[in-house]
Amino acid sequence: RTALIGKYLNGYGKDDPTYVPPGWDEWYAKPGRYEYYNYDLNENGEMVSYGSAEEDYITDVLSRYATDFVDRAASEGQPFFAYVAPTAPHSPAIPAERHKDAFADEEAPRPPSFSEEDVSDKPVWVQELEPVSEQEASRIDERYQERQESMLAVDEMVGSLVEELEATGQLDNTYIVFTSDNGFHLGTHRLRHGKKT
Repeated sequence: RTALIGKYLNGYGKDDPTYVPPGWDEWYAKPGRYEYYNYDLNENGEMVSYGSAEEDYITDVLSRYATDFVDRAASEGQPFFAYVAPTAPHSPAIPAERHKDAFADEEAPRPPSFSEEDVSDKPVWVQELEPVSEQEASRIDERYQERQESMLAVDEMVGSLVEELEATGQLDNTYIVFTSDNGFHLGTHRLRHGKKT
């Protein structure tokens, strides 16, 4: 039994937001961009709209679908696979209301490579970058805080899934794999906010 819950592929839903690829028994995919509120989900081929209420926060909605899937799949006694891909911490990283300002005093890491003074050993395009200004450093900190805050709901999602797996007797029979598709620039080597390199 298989389920996809969350992000599928970049550009998914552009041509047909109701498309469900073969091989999935259950499908709760988010077409479009990276909205945290006021978005649509393709729920098994039908588009469902969510608004701006607290309970519409995308990570919480995906979490409910994930734990419900585990509960139902485990009760059938068949092997199951859930691919759960939250939006967080993708920009614009918007935290759930309950997590706003949880990291308000945090500063992004400042390793020796932050706004690196001597970039003469770097590619020419990096050598041409100006050092990170105070204003840019402040914005890097803000984005870092927002990303951290948005991940608190993901942490809760993982906790809920582990609890559900334990409650259904499947935790010791389950592999949980965490992966990411890219890192993120936080001023290292003078590279501003982003992930392009």
